[in-house]
Amino acid sequence: MSIREVSPTLHYPKDNLFPSCIGVKKERFPFAQVPRAIAITGDACSGSTSLANALAAITGMDTFFVGDKIREQVLTEGVPWDILSPASLQKVYDETFAQIQSGEATIVEGRFVGIQSQNSPDVVTILCTSHPNEAERRFQSRKTQGKRDKENISLNERIALDTQYMLATYGISVGELFDHSQFDIVLDTTHHTTEQIAQEVLRLVRDGRESFQRDYWDNRYELRRKELKPLAFTPNHFAKKCLKYIPKNAVIIAEGESEGRDARYFAREKNATVYATDIGISGLRALQDFSKKDNTSSLVIPVIADVRANPFVVSTGVDAYYARSSLHVSNWDLQRIFANLIPQLKRGGHIMVEGKPENNYKIERSEHLGGNLYRDTDGHLRRMWTEENIQKVIEHFPELELVDMQRTQEKWEGKKSNFIHFIARKK
Repeated sequence: MSIREVSPTLHYPKDNLFPSCIGVKKERFPFAQVPRAIAITGDACSGSTSLANALAAITGMDTFFVGDKIREQVLTEGVPWDILSPASLQKVYDETFAQIQSGEATIVEGRFVGIQSQNSPDVVTILCTSHPNEAERRFQSRKTQGKRDKENISLNERIALDTQYMLATYGISVGELFDHSQFDIVLDTTHHTTEQIAQEVLRLVRDGRESFQRDYWDNRYELRRKELKPLAFTPNHFAKKCLKYIPKNAVIIAEGESEGRDARYFAREKNATVYATDIGISGLRALQDFSKKDNTSSLVIPVIADVRANPFVVSTGVDAYYARSSLHVSNWDLQRIFANLIPQLKRGGHIMVEGKPENNYKIERSEHLGGNLYRDTDGHLRRMWTEENIQKVIEHFPELELVDMQRTQEKWEGKKSNFIHFIARKK
C-alpha cells in the first residue's frame, strides 16, 4: 500500500504572501519545533501588537505586552512614561525576561523582546516592519480613534522618542533592537491583513517544526535500523495489553508507528484496518517492506502526518486510537488532538496511550522546558506523564471514562526504563 501524506486541517494560505519580504534564519529556526513562546517586536505601527493578538486568538496562548506593563508603572508613579524611574523601568525589563524564560506558552510583545530571546532556541522571534507611508496611515488612524496617548506628535517624533528612550534607559540602539539577522522571521505587514500574516506565521512555524522532526526521526531510524530489525515482528508489551480492547475487524489510528510492529500486530490478530502514522518516511518505508512479509499490506495503511497538526480523519469512525511513546506534545496540543479525535471515536471505542513518567531515565537526563515538556540532549522533545496529569486529561473530556492506568518497567538499551499508560473508553 502506498504511503499517504496528509496536510493539517488548519487553514493556511496557499499563495506565497511574502515573496520577497519574509526571511527565515534557517540554522536556528527549525529548533523552534514547539514554540514554547513567541516573541514579537517592531517599530511603532508596524503591526506587532495586532499580530500578537491575532496569534493568541488562533492558538489560545496567553499574551504578555510590555506596553501594558509600562502603563501599569505610569499609573503607579503618576508620571509620563518617558520620565518613569529607573527602578520601574528595570522592573518591566526583568518581568519581561522572566516571562520569556518561564517555560509557559506565551506570546510576548514589546520593543526589547527580540534581544531578550536571542539565547532561547525554543522561542520563535518575529520582527514586524512596514512601509513608512502605511505606518503613518495607521498612526493617524489610531490618533483619530483616540488610541494614542500623545495627540500632538507625529509618528517620526514618536519613533525618535522611543529611540532615545531605549538608548538612554537600557543602552540598546535601534540597530541592535531591529537587526534582521537576529530574528527567526522578518515580516513586512504593509499589504496584508493581520489574519493573513498570523496564518503565514503559523505555516512557517509548522513547516520548520515538521522539517526538524522529519529529519530527526529519519536519521534516528537509519541509525537504529539494525537494532530494531529483530523486533520488527514482535509487538510491544503495551500492544499486547491493548489487544483485548480491540474488536474484530476494527478500524484503528496508530500514532508514531515507524516500522509498524504494533500496527501490523493488530492487523494480524484482529484483522484490523490500521492507519499507521509517522512524521518520518524511513520507518514507514520499512513498514511497507515488513507488511509484505507478514501479509498485512492490505490492512496497514502508512500515513505521513504530524501528530500536533492532528490532520487525520477517518470518515467511517475509529474503534481505537493507539499511541506508544509518540505523544510528545504540550497540554494545549494534547487537548486539541483529543478534541479532534473524540468525535471520530465510536461509542465504546478506546484511547490507549503509553508514555514516560518523571523517573524514566530519558526524562531525567532531559532539560525541563516548562509544563510537561522536556528536551533531550539531541534536541528531541519529550512529554512527561503522571497520574495527576492523566486524570486531568480525562476530566477535561466528559465523554471519556478511565478504564486502566498503570506504571510498568521494561529493559531498553541495557537500562531499566519506566513507563506509564492509560486506557480510556468513550461512553
